[in-house]
Amino acid sequence: MTTPEGACRVRLHAGPFRGSGGRWLVQGVFFAGAWVYLWLVIQPRLIYDAFGIYLPYPEFTLEERCFHEAWSRAAGPVECVAAFLSQWFSAPVLGALIVTGTAALLCLGTNCLIRDMGARNAWLPGMVPALGVLALYRTLHHPLDALAALAACLWVAVAYQRMPILARGGGLARAGRPVVFLAACAGLYCLAGTVCVLFGLLVGTWCASVRRRGVAGVAAVAASVVTPWIIGTKWYYLTAMDAYSVAWPFGPGSTSDMELVPLMILRGLFLFPLGMLWVVATSRLLPLDLRGRIAAFPWWGRPTLRLPAQLALLTAGVVAVHLFLRAPHREVRFQMVHFSLQRQWDKVLHAARRLPGSGHDCFSRHLVNRALCHTGRLGDDMFTFSQDPAGLLLLSAEVPHGPPKFWMLSEIAWELGDLNLAEQWAFERLEAVGECPGALELLALVCLAKDQAPGQSTPCKDSISPGREAARMFLRRLRKHVTQCRRAEALWEAVARSSLAAEDWQIDRVRALRRRDDRVFQTYSEDLMLESLLSANPQNKMAFEYLMAFYLLSRRLDKFVQNLHRLNDFGCREIPRHYEEAILIHANATSRPVELRGQSIRRETAERFQQFVERFRSWPKQPHVAAAALAEEFGNSYFYYYAFGVSGVGRTQ
Repeated sequence: MTTPEGACRVRLHAGPFRGSGGRWLVQGVFFAGAWVYLWLVIQPRLIYDAFGIYLPYPEFTLEERCFHEAWSRAAGPVECVAAFLSQWFSAPVLGALIVTGTAALLCLGTNCLIRDMGARNAWLPGMVPALGVLALYRTLHHPLDALAALAACLWVAVAYQRMPILARGGGLARAGRPVVFLAACAGLYCLAGTVCVLFGLLVGTWCASVRRRGVAGVAAVAASVVTPWIIGTKWYYLTAMDAYSVAWPFGPGSTSDMELVPLMILRGLFLFPLGMLWVVATSRLLPLDLRGRIAAFPWWGRPTLRLPAQLALLTAGVVAVHLFLRAPHREVRFQMVHFSLQRQWDKVLHAARRLPGSGHDCFSRHLVNRALCHTGRLGDDMFTFSQDPAGLLLLSAEVPHGPPKFWMLSEIAWELGDLNLAEQWAFERLEAVGECPGALELLALVCLAKDQAPGQSTPCKDSISPGREAARMFLRRLRKHVTQCRRAEALWEAVARSSLAAEDWQIDRVRALRRRDDRVFQTYSEDLMLESLLSANPQNKMAFEYLMAFYLLSRRLDKFVQNLHRLNDFGCREIPRHYEEAILIHANATSRPVELRGQSIRRETAERFQQFVERFRSWPKQPHVAAAALAEEFGNSYFYYYAFGVSGVGRTQ
């Protein structure tokens, strides 16, 4: 017979979130909608393309070494699974499905723990972790290893509480509980890291509240807290700090470099299941009459409104995540990387225009200039965007030393034809982020472009030449990546054909641009790099445009004017707009005309220069006032940049 207290407890836990047969319908609709939202709005491909650039690279290869390393470190198995799943973010549909599945595991695990505490129909609060996962990916962070560790912790706790040997009474159960708990705690630390502490807290709460064994609960918590120190320091030889930071968002581990808001969301996800268990446990201490009133309160109004109200509440949560947790600057940078990898240069520029001047850094400026060069607009539209000298080629010491620099510098060096520099920074990228496919493929292409017989300028025709053998070494590594097998196989087959250089226009083009001498430099500056490339091949148009852009950015107009004659080498029918502006500034400053070799300055450019000079002279001793007054009309010109060192603040032409 059910006691009044027991009946009231059942009604209490059914009250605010009273369940029905529509519960699974609501959850199904919600997770289906979350999958579509992740697929079409978040776009997992943006996250995949940012691996090894703006996000840590989740290294996973199909070889025994990878699995051996995973089992040789704490949380290695969970990190290995997360890295494997991360590779499939290259397919947006699968990436969205993986995130949705992770969110579902967290929600179902939380709900199982709540039900085991007696709140059998309080399922709606258990959907909060799904909103937390959406919030993390809305901010374009990817803590999949931490989320997988949390899911493992929840389900190990569920399995422990429902294990048949623990459900039966008697001496066997009493003797088996500590053994099973310690084994689960140790195994969980090896598999998933420091979440074993959370496991102990969950089990301790369950023991104290449901089984009325406070001493056992305290012992469980104490054992779980000691486990990372014993296993981490004695078995894995970690420091005490590292032992308590494995796949755990409360220490200096892999999540410590996250931004503050997503880091707090992730920490909230780890604490939420424990908080829910404490709420349910506390509700048992309320007076019976208060519990009865709570249970009888019509939380959803009419029963027919229950399903729509629950769906509306969850939808409101998703809308709040979408509106208030967007990271627009981070999203634009990810899009610029994605479109650069896809060689969609117009879309790179379109994305860059959504960044305010203050939102640009040297890396976004670098991608803008690269896109302008590929679209043939570097000399005309460069100063319609925010610019600084460091962002052009990223060779300056001002540029932060990290994965974005390694990727961008290796790519631009390859396109310009500086193979030694491309090779150097591709190896730097491998050393810093791991064996990412982009670096391996680039190194293989560099080896093929360098491939030539000793003392000859033509490529080797022998399929076993040194360059091809070196390329095969990198392609063997690339073949181990689950999502790059086809690309690696295609390149492998192409390497075996002696006509590769004739078929691959990219290698053929770079081989024609490269320098053929090896030199050692104490400092490698932009002008030294570009001038040496032009001396190796005067038809290197990209190197010429970058050299002229460097002289404009550094305001070295004497060197700029000295190289103007090269315009005729590339068949330019008219002088680019920013070149005209620089010519007018130099002629005005030196009081000497510039030799244009048959070309002329457009009248509108000359008139605009006169207007700028007249208005600039109106504020001879107030440069900040002049900058503000002239920004709207001249902020997209080289006149404005030369005068104030700022660009991209005027109207877009």
